[in-house]
Amino acid sequence: MQDPLELIKKYKHLLDHMDVGVELLLHIEDAWFVNYDNIDELLAHRPDSIGLTWNMNNSLAGGANADGGLTPLGEHFIERLVCDDIIVDLAHLNTKSFYQVAEMLRKHNRPLLCSHTCFDAINTHPRNLDCRQVKTIVASDGLVGLTLVGEFLTTNKSATMHDVYNHVKYFIDTFGDDNLAIGTDFFGIEKRNLPKGLRRYKDFRRFRKFLLDQGLDIQTIEKIFWRNANRFLGSYNKI
Repeated sequence: MQDPLELIKKYKHLLDHMDVGVELLLHIEDAWFVNYDNIDELLAHRPDSIGLTWNMNNSLAGGANADGGLTPLGEHFIERLVCDDIIVDLAHLNTKSFYQVAEMLRKHNRPLLCSHTCFDAINTHPRNLDCRQVKTIVASDGLVGLTLVGEFLTTNKSATMHDVYNHVKYFIDTFGDDNLAIGTDFFGIEKRNLPKGLRRYKDFRRFRKFLLDQGLDIQTIEKIFWRNANRFLGSYNKI
């Protein structure tokens, strides 16, 4: 296996030298490789955001499919991320670790992020957030990215745009439209596990029309599609 820090170095160099007309951010999902000795080297590459784990326990925190909590190394790492204005992503954490990390960030007045998830109120899944967790993020003026992973959206064999809309409507009806974004996970899931008709970025033209047909106004749709994320990233000086 290639050294994760070498991979991060290469990706960071690539991002810094790409001219694509849009801002590209470096996110690290599952910082399992972090230890006390390599934190300085990692942070020298200036990642924009980091998720602590990926569903299971590691040396930092407990994942969604496990029962561990935030570790001393995890606490130290979060303090370093806060000092360097690096976003901590709450995605993939179990409930125990979620609140432990959220409390640390709250003490520093940091808006919270869960980059890709769905909602237990619509479909129960270990990776989905319950109402109290969403409320915690919204109270910080943070951001929740609604993912398009079929099994998070519905128990049906295949998801549809309407399943995505059910989660959107739940969030808006319960929490308003200022803290919801789209966290597709297009590069983390096979296309067959995504909603029919919503498997590529260009499909969002069709999804925009679908949401309009359901009665959402254009201002709310623009917030969800990009304005809320833009505002959140601006609060961290990422754009």
